[in-house]
Amino acid sequence: MRNHNITNEYIKKYMLSKNNNRKVGGLVLDMVIRWNSSYLLLDRLDKHKDVVHSICAFPNSIIGLTDQQIKRSKELILNEHEWELICCLKNVLEPFFNATEALS
Repeated sequence: MRNHNITNEYIKKYMLSKNNNRKVGGLVLDMVIRWNSSYLLLDRLDKHKDVVHSICAFPNSIIGLTDQQIKRSKELILNEHEWELICCLKNVLEPFFNATEALS
């Protein structure tokens, strides 16, 4: 559901409500030519685990999704082991991200 206005709005509202109406960085996409984006994607995914879980576990609460989008969202739910893998990958990539930032 990349660039999907309905889910993007849901994410923005969810994050604002959880952060006392303070803007926080949203989810990001991975870019093939920018390997640091993999770290950023995993970092944001980990930070916003609750909104990702909400979208996947309760897609019916998002008004405007089609039946196919609801079905697909439910298929994307991550289990605890997968969340642990995300954290591990993030931890592996973090020193490289920091080094790149320091050299930039």
